[in-house]
Amino acid sequence: MVPAPPAQSTFAFGVRWCSRGISVPPSNGVLLGRLPQAVQGCSDITDLYIDKFGQPPLCTRVFIWTRQVINVRKDALKRTRADVPPPEN
Repeated sequence: MVPAPPAQSTFAFGVRWCSRGISVPPSNGVLLGRLPQAVQGCSDITDLYIDKFGQPPLCTRVFIWTRQVINVRKDALKRTRADVPPPEN
């Protein structure tokens, strides 16, 4: 989930899941697609990510970027990461 309502023409980028020990993504990432419409202030990019890279295994880390593009002008990348939690006992 992206924790803020996306502006128009906002795109999501990401890299394939990796070890939780990685603190910097191994590449610049690939385009996942345009952010979906926000619902209750959050834009769910789960399907975009899974369509591109598959379901990330438990105890891995994913890196996501967003960028707004208007009239060919790009804002700064907004980066985030998340850990896929271990199974609950």
